[in-house]
Order: sequence, then structure tokens, then C-alpha cells
Amino acid sequence: MGRFPRTDDPNHTGIPVELRGLRKSFRGKKVLDGLSLLCEAGRTTVILGRSGGGKSVTLKHIVGLLRPDAGEVLVGGRDVARLPEDELDEVRQDFGMLFQDAALLDSLNVFDNVALPLRLHTKKSKEEIREIVIRNLRLVGLSEDASLKTPSELSGGMRKRVGLARAIALRPRVILYDEPTSGLDPIMTDVINALMMDVQAETGATQIAISHDLAAAFKVAHKIAMLHEGKIIEEGTPEEVQKSQDPVVRQFLEGRRHGPVQVV
Repeated sequence: MGRFPRTDDPNHTGIPVELRGLRKSFRGKKVLDGLSLLCEAGRTTVILGRSGGGKSVTLKHIVGLLRPDAGEVLVGGRDVARLPEDELDEVRQDFGMLFQDAALLDSLNVFDNVALPLRLHTKKSKEEIREIVIRNLRLVGLSEDASLKTPSELSGGMRKRVGLARAIALRPRVILYDEPTSGLDPIMTDVINALMMDVQAETGATQIAISHDLAAAFKVAHKIAMLHEGKIIEEGTPEEVQKSQDPVVRQFLEGRRHGPVQVV
């Protein structure tokens, strides 16, 4: 059946991602235990949870890097957990991903890192690719001069920006973020948060992030989901989650901050 329908409309919207009853164990240890969550189209969902609690495993299921022991991973209504590898490879072109360490290729400069998915998966001309790369770099706050730098010349924040420019190169319908503010100072954390909101507004993509950064989650999320012991135990708007009386949620919220979280 190929990829999800896509449009050249610059205001195109994302597609919904729904996890239904996901179960996954490794060597007999349950990591996901009936996880269910709807990530609405064109919105930003942040999955919060403790380190080692299954957040990364959840993300890998969404993009098809892991197959569940049971349950469904519905992306645009299709169960990617059941797709053959050739169709799954095509579907992945509708995903963009910002890895925790940006995962830039050290042998390529910034321009070539961002251009790589366009060269691999499209037949665009050199001129078209250049236009897209420069536009994406500007969208994440980098000048054309930055395109000539190598990854070793970049700060951690700049690496994240380049990684985000590459993640949106194919105009994905879904963008995944793996701890997008990890390792950044407060100023650069605010920059990345703002970029996530700008990219979502610009592209209309569905955004799904995993994080333990409570302040960042409350800033960028339309929906927050709390993952604990392999299940989503609380979900809702930032305002709703902040009012939760679940003892695990309260412990997480109060243990991660001093003073009230400002919902913006």
C-alpha cells in the first residue's frame, strides 16, 4: 500500500498515532505492560517518566524499530507493527526523528547531514536540495555559513538544531524527539523548546517527545502522558496533569521541581 497519503500543501497536518495495549518484555522482564495512548494529529504529546521506565522502548515501537509482543501501533490508522519490512521502510519516510545526541555523521558537514535524507529518498535536483537545506537551517536559527561547519565544530545546542533541521527535511507527518533538551544549559533548553513549538506551527506535524524534563514538557506539550511500570497512568493537558492526585504523578511532579510549574 506504500506510504501514507501526503500533500504538497504547506499547511498540511500530521497524522494520529495510537498505541493500543502494547506489551513488550526482554528476557522475561516486562517493560511495556498494556500501554495505551492516543497522540492526536497535529499536536505535541510528551511522554514523561523515570529513566529506564520504557520511554525509549515506546518510541522505538512507534517508528517500527521494535515489534510488540502484543498490541497495536496505529499510525494514520495503519498498524505498523504488522507491516512487512519493505512497507515499513517506506512508512518511515513519514517520520522525522531528533535523537538524544543528534546522531550527526562526523564525516559530513552540516549541509550534507541535512541533505542526506533528501538525497537518499527523493529525486530532487541539487538546486532544490540546497533550497530546502538552507530553509530548514534558517527555520532552526542557523545561518547559511553554518552549513559549512563539521559536527566537531558545533556546540551541543547547535548539534540539536542541525539534527532537527535534518529531521524535518522530508516534511514528515510525525516528528519524534528523544530527550530533546538533555545535556543542554537552561538558555539553550529554552531555545530548543521554542524551536519545537515553531516547527510544529510551521509544519503541522504530529510531535511526540519522550523526556524527564518536567519544565520543558509543560512548556511545549498539548498533552502530557505519565508512564509508570509499563502503563500510562495519567494523561491530559498540562493543566490537568498538574492537578492530578495520583500519588505516583504527585511524587514525580514534586520531586522534579521546586515551586509551581508555570503552564504557558
